[in-house]
Amino acid sequence: MEKTTKRLEMTATLAQLFKDASADDIAPIIYLTQERLGPAFAPIDFGIGDALAAQALAKATGKDIDAIKKQFKTKGDYGIVAQKLLTNKGNTLTIKQVYDRLMEIATASGEGTVEKKTSLLSDLLQKLSGKEARYLLRIPLGQLRLGVGDPTVMEGLS
Repeated sequence: MEKTTKRLEMTATLAQLFKDASADDIAPIIYLTQERLGPAFAPIDFGIGDALAAQALAKATGKDIDAIKKQFKTKGDYGIVAQKLLTNKGNTLTIKQVYDRLMEIATASGEGTVEKKTSLLSDLLQKLSGKEARYLLRIPLGQLRLGVGDPTVMEGLS
């Protein structure tokens, strides 16, 4: 979907995705394609910025955080950096499992929240393939750039 700006193509891709998805995955797909964890009228902030993303990526890859930040300056996208550095094949997590982990990250609070979020995100990244990590990391950073809005989702569901 990232490679097209044509609404009909996006709608067709979403329609196929919804058709192939389990019933439990439909709502998470809708929210995640729009960089959200819930409906727009009840926003849930991920609480993840560039600094936390860099820390989580460094922890997930075992690379020095300065090396991560240097690659980010070159690429301009932590998702691309994640794809380049994470070479595992992924553990076939379901969309619901990924969604639930992102919700856990977003709702973490209290003492040690930054460390907890970093650890949870790092653990999630380690379970994903490079390509999966590319798009996953873009979601909480608000950089998914799919251009999927409610009308496109509604057409995809119909």
